[in-house]
Amino acid sequence: MDLSGTWSAAPADEELRRSFHLPGFNPEGWESLRVPGHWSESTAFDDATSVLYRTVFDHELPPDSDGRSWIELDGIFYQGDVYLDGEYLSDTEGYFIHHAFDVTDALRSQKEHQLAIEVNCSPNGRNGKRRSLLGVFEGGTDMVPTGNPGGIWAPVRLRHTGPVRIHGVRAICLVANPTRAVVGVRAMLVSASARNVELITEIAGVEHRSEHSLADGVNEVEWRVEIPNPELWWPHHLGDQPLYELSLRAETSPGVVSDQHGLRVGLRSVSTRKWQTFVNGERLFLKGANLAPTAALLGQASAADEAAHLQHALDAGLNAVRPYAHVATDAFYDRADEMGLLVWQDLPLHGDASNGLRGQAVRQARAMVVQLGHHPSIYTWNAHVSPSPEWMEPRPRQRRRLAAKLAAHQLPTWTKSVLDRSVKRVFESNDGSRNASAFTGVLPHLPTLESAASHLWLGWRRGSERDLPDYAARWPSQVGFVAEFGAQSIPESLPILDETAWPHLDWEALADSVGYERASFERYVPPDGHHNLASWREASQLYQAGLVRRQIETLRRLKYKPTGGFFVHYLADNAPAIGASLIDATGKPKPAFDAVRDACAPVIVVADRLPARLAPGDPFALDIHVVNDHAHELTDAVVDAEIRWAGGKHRWRFGGTIQKDGVTRVGTLSWVVPETSGLATLTVRLSGPSSAVNRYDATIRR
Repeated sequence: MDLSGTWSAAPADEELRRSFHLPGFNPEGWESLRVPGHWSESTAFDDATSVLYRTVFDHELPPDSDGRSWIELDGIFYQGDVYLDGEYLSDTEGYFIHHAFDVTDALRSQKEHQLAIEVNCSPNGRNGKRRSLLGVFEGGTDMVPTGNPGGIWAPVRLRHTGPVRIHGVRAICLVANPTRAVVGVRAMLVSASARNVELITEIAGVEHRSEHSLADGVNEVEWRVEIPNPELWWPHHLGDQPLYELSLRAETSPGVVSDQHGLRVGLRSVSTRKWQTFVNGERLFLKGANLAPTAALLGQASAADEAAHLQHALDAGLNAVRPYAHVATDAFYDRADEMGLLVWQDLPLHGDASNGLRGQAVRQARAMVVQLGHHPSIYTWNAHVSPSPEWMEPRPRQRRRLAAKLAAHQLPTWTKSVLDRSVKRVFESNDGSRNASAFTGVLPHLPTLESAASHLWLGWRRGSERDLPDYAARWPSQVGFVAEFGAQSIPESLPILDETAWPHLDWEALADSVGYERASFERYVPPDGHHNLASWREASQLYQAGLVRRQIETLRRLKYKPTGGFFVHYLADNAPAIGASLIDATGKPKPAFDAVRDACAPVIVVADRLPARLAPGDPFALDIHVVNDHAHELTDAVVDAEIRWAGGKHRWRFGGTIQKDGVTRVGTLSWVVPETSGLATLTVRLSGPSSAVNRYDATIRR
């Protein structure tokens, strides 16, 4: 029975809290709110952090029935206290977690019922230690606009079962190869009394039966199902994505089904070693993007929206995505399975955390594995995004402060040493089939000097966009896997930008409401010197496009030595913003989208970059590489290189075989800058079995 629809709602206060859940309470004058939905969809709740919800429904159980009835809540953002007919059922915490409560006795006693829920959501904002697992919805990133995401955002229903309920099923593909696959299944069964039950599991034409003795209450049982000669699930660029329905029935006597549960699984093996990812034994270089929530209010993201969001990733030439510091909708993971996109999955934990968060983080991590573990697209779990604050490059007089900060980074902290490692252990103990990491954006530190996926931001929050090759040579551990890099740019359409006010814009309002990082813009794309907003916007977009293209090319040139992949930050806006997105809130790609698509082509040709400025007489030796992501060699390949300057040009040609799934240095260009001035352009072109072209500009100044 679907209990969604229009509910009565009011901002919570102490007086209403004492009575709103009682039978006979009259919600006259209360507002109407849609369920599923968010209270910020109504202006009546603009300042609310706690809202009271009520609905009524009719249902009565026969007194002689041995069945059981359950209120099921698929998503409460973020905490809830649930009452039925004035009786307290339980509390909830975790916006993505599915909850269920036994209401059998209440439904037997009367026909009319009142379901009441107090929902609380209190984001901390950009500062302060996190007290909740709200991830990007907490604030502190440019991915989600300010506003409270609170509400009953997912469906509510009344469901009936027999005396044994299947309360949750975790299905993990433990082994997968062309001859056999093994799925490990763990089920939580809730029984009304001590009894025997038979569990029947069906998948890929295989039926598995097992008998279990249950105690009164919650029981946890595990078993394995072996599938001969399976069709393997592959990432989209390596093969097909066959998916199997796994059905589980609990029978209390032969042919009498007490409850049943279904999941869709893919059979594949996945592993990560030294940041190199293997699927079904095949190594692949990950080219990915961080994703903002498809909709700023998660309940507004439809299955079609999720599919379109992921299609953008495919169109950009990517093979992996990362729901950044959030858990997406069920439809998101279903579509990723179908499209063959790999998913890096974060727990929704971002920034510094309160010491009281450990227990809840552990519980939600366990629930996340249960709810999402059957998806073949998910290849790794991550506990925490940026437990240490991101730092901007200091001015010279502040470098002593930076040295102190880096030294302090070596010290253990409660967040990194206790919270994050506790969550990582939960991932490992509940899912031994995937890799798990404790955090991203943390420098190697004592005692283990463990390397985490890095957040570079060279050319935006520190350093120059040209620093990456030298940085990688000096700190190879920091490019094993790059989980964040990019630059912000100004979108084509943003209502808050008043072109008539140029150059006297309200910079503080831009920072507070649409994520504008003023210090970085003033350093890398300063508004001074641009005669209008359009000129500044274009400069910001071209800077972003150049940065992401060249940094992706550098990371791909370091393929497996040591880089295992990257996630550019980030794919698309879900609301008007000044951010690092490749696609703005209107759905229009920025130039950076095309730059990423070109840099992520299966085969690219790259040269060492010329310095931005050249002087006559300077000698240069530039290596040329071809990066090949195909699983086959490219024979008889030819690379032509040409450098042109005012009044002259020089050409080179190289030929040979390009290794499969790797990087081949095809030659070195030796050149002395001529006695001239003006633009010098280097063009490198690959022809043969595959084609690619690249161009580099520099300025010769006497």
